[in-house]
Amino acid sequence: MTSPAVISIGPGQFFTTGVAFQPGYDVTLRGAGRDATTLMSDRTTAIIRITLPLRVTIEALTIGRAREGATDTWGLEVRPPGAMVTMQDCRVSDLVHGISVWEGTSLNINDCVIERNRDGIHNRGDLTVTNTIFTANTIAFLNGGVANVSDTDFRGNGFFSTTSGAGTAAVSNNGQLSFRSVDIVDNAVYGLIIDGGTVTYNGGNLSNNGNMGIWQQQGAFTGQSLIIADNGGYGVNVGGRSDVADAGMFRLSQSAILRNYSAGIRIDSGEAHLQNDTISGNTATSSGGGGIWAYGGDVFLLDSTLVYNTGYGIHGSSDSGVITVRRSVIALNSDTECLVDSRISASYGTPGTYTCNDSMTAAVLKLGALSEIGGTWVYPLQDGSPLIDAGGPVATCPSVDQRGVSRPAGATCDIGAYEQASFALTAATPDVATIFTSTPEPIRVTFIVNAFCRKGPGTRYFDVGSFKPGDQAQVEGRNDSDPRWWWVLLPNGSDHCWVSSIAFEPVVNMELLPVQPAPVLPDAPAWLDDSPACNQNNNTRDVKLNWPGVPGATGFRIYRDSTLIASVGSDIAVYVDTVAYDKGVTYGLEAINKDGASEMLTVISGGC
Repeated sequence: MTSPAVISIGPGQFFTTGVAFQPGYDVTLRGAGRDATTLMSDRTTAIIRITLPLRVTIEALTIGRAREGATDTWGLEVRPPGAMVTMQDCRVSDLVHGISVWEGTSLNINDCVIERNRDGIHNRGDLTVTNTIFTANTIAFLNGGVANVSDTDFRGNGFFSTTSGAGTAAVSNNGQLSFRSVDIVDNAVYGLIIDGGTVTYNGGNLSNNGNMGIWQQQGAFTGQSLIIADNGGYGVNVGGRSDVADAGMFRLSQSAILRNYSAGIRIDSGEAHLQNDTISGNTATSSGGGGIWAYGGDVFLLDSTLVYNTGYGIHGSSDSGVITVRRSVIALNSDTECLVDSRISASYGTPGTYTCNDSMTAAVLKLGALSEIGGTWVYPLQDGSPLIDAGGPVATCPSVDQRGVSRPAGATCDIGAYEQASFALTAATPDVATIFTSTPEPIRVTFIVNAFCRKGPGTRYFDVGSFKPGDQAQVEGRNDSDPRWWWVLLPNGSDHCWVSSIAFEPVVNMELLPVQPAPVLPDAPAWLDDSPACNQNNNTRDVKLNWPGVPGATGFRIYRDSTLIASVGSDIAVYVDTVAYDKGVTYGLEAINKDGASEMLTVISGGC
């Protein structure tokens, strides 16, 4: 078996005509840090091109900025089938094409910055992105393959031409795309365009984009727990391309569509299924809009609250399909509640009661103020609201409301997106009232990937166990500063540890769990110095490392080129390492305690 090759690059800017790798080797290309090492293009070519089916790791460097005159430069190109590339702690910037992933290849990106490229990533292969920022790209992400993206921001991307009126999207998909905890905000024109394929989107914010938050031209979309707000055009547009007769299926649940200009959601073709959603504060244009503009296609509005929009509640047209409303309130909008009542098929909130009743008032409905609860925005029902327990047969109720709170809480579910979660029953003595609240069911999750269970909420904490796909754990707490980490009960039934949410599918009510404090980790040492002594007679170099003490630390760990070489006690502040005479190495130092390690402090020691 051939050993992996490690190519270390020190600080500086380096022009290259392209990095190639020897066949038969797994390769690690390691810089001194993405703010220290930059690879730049010397011509119109790829700075790093993978042309063999290798396993390649690229870390701690920047791929960026073509030399003047190089007009079609790629940063990283992963081309041959079977190639598997990992990129971490990197920056890809100031290029025409940032990263290209071809069919049959795979790329895993973690903790990177993709910025100021004409197109950030063009994926046709198998792509995983975590904890990454896309910013100031003309088009941040084009997906035509399979992509799984989590804990990532698309912010400040896009381009708008004042001359032609054309604009670009931060994200464009015609492949298979999965988003989880992804924000698409503050982009110049469109947030997400779906021009084919499928998108599943669980958790995130699509807000303050110059035009639409989501434009589904064709394909299929399933979204949950989203906030689509303050966009300069429609919050969502389903259809709208003259050359596409059917935009496909759009499903959105447990989400808020707020304060968008030119309608919360417009449907031109296809089907839109909305359930447990709040649609409020959106604005109509002179041609139509308000909450929902059903210009064509079918609309299903279930268990939702559609109130306080400027313009119509629902605006239909002669080309719209069937508009179906169930257990929803449409009221308190500034214009006609439902412009085309005759086209609406409704029950439990029928026209004439809480749906499409132009005489309905806020005093009657008793909605509380728009409030952020459980990670979303809702109108809580106040005591005495006629919407409570008015949702019809209990068998038709969904299992949860917009926040994930169980339905029904009373005799049957409430009308709208919010379920009043507790209710009072009067005892036999008239002046005694007892509040009944059910004992919450334990929250259990099932793991979908291998996962460490750690002493605290983060990868710097030591692991105390692990879970395999299919294992289950009871979740009993959450972290208030990083919502990706959850406190679970170990199988022994008495000890707890922390797991990351990327390892399991979320379940309802998790955000209602109590906050658990995180164990305190030691600070990193204030400095790390090296003093080399060159031994020309035997071609070696003694490197003396020294550092100050750290309060609360129980010891230190010393690394050479990312490999642990020693662990010492807290009373030790010096270590001597012997390396080759002319070998440059990078040393790292962590302070540790019983729970985990500090941030790593590094120093580069050059050869003699």
